[in-house]
Order: sequence, then structure tokens, then C-alpha cells
Amino acid sequence: LTPGDSGLSRSFQFQARRYFGSSGTDYVGFRLGGGTSPAEIRSIADIAILNQFSSGFETYRRITRLMTLSGRLGVSREERLYRSELMHYYGDLGMQFRF
Repeated sequence: LTPGDSGLSRSFQFQARRYFGSSGTDYVGFRLGGGTSPAEIRSIADIAILNQFSSGFETYRRITRLMTLSGRLGVSREERLYRSELMHYYGDLGMQFRF
């Protein structure tokens, strides 16, 4: 429920991973998400519905017994009142060493 009883928000998220490798820790993954939410324009009786959608990809790979690599890429889009859509892009790459 949304505060102020202006309506319901609806959302979904789907995430899947595929594990592989002899250690069972390496994987690739994919994520999709989205939803709608009411936004109060001038009063509780004047409601707009705003949409959001996001997707992403991730991977994790053990290179040696002591070193792993990971990475993520994604994008999301949000609608805004009286403004253009807002796009978010992200990416990161990581390397971990165990000792």
C-alpha cells in the first residue's frame, strides 16, 4: 500500500542464475524488474501513474584458488512528473584476492 491511501503500487522482479564450473560457485545471472506507482499531482484526487523498468546482468568467476572476478551491467528507466524520463546506467568490475 502507498501512504495516504492514494492507491496501490504494483511491481515485479525476476532473477535467474546459472551456476557452472567444478566449484559450483561460478555463475551468470540476469535480472528484470518493473512497476507502477501512483503520484499525487495536486491533491489526493488528482493521481498520475508513473512507471519504472530495470534490467541487469551479472557474472562471478573463480580464476584461481585465490582469485575471483565479478562484473555487473544494468540500466533502468523512471518516469517523472513534468520532466523527461530518467535513465540510470551502471557497471562495475571487481577482482578479489584471498590470502
